[in-house]
Order: sequence, then structure tokens, then C-alpha cells
Amino acid sequence: MWYITLNNEDDALKFLSSVKGKTFKDQPIAARMKSEPALRV
Repeated sequence: MWYITLNNEDDALKFLSSVKGKTFKDQPIAARMKSEPALRV
């Protein structure tokens, strides 16, 4: 599992649109947007 951080919401939405339907190493790319990182205590 990988996590990426983008500069703003517009960039994140563009990225999500660009990876829809694509694969990596023959596996579908699953992506979602999260507005803030979850803090685990």
C-alpha cells in the first residue's frame, strides 16, 4: 500500500481521474481521497 500527498484538492481530483481504470503490475489501481491524515494513538 502506498500513500501520496498532493498540494491541493484540485490536484488530488485530477490525479484520481487520471488513475481510474489503470493497472500497475497487472493489478487495478485503487485510489481514494482523504481530506486529513488519520491519527492513530
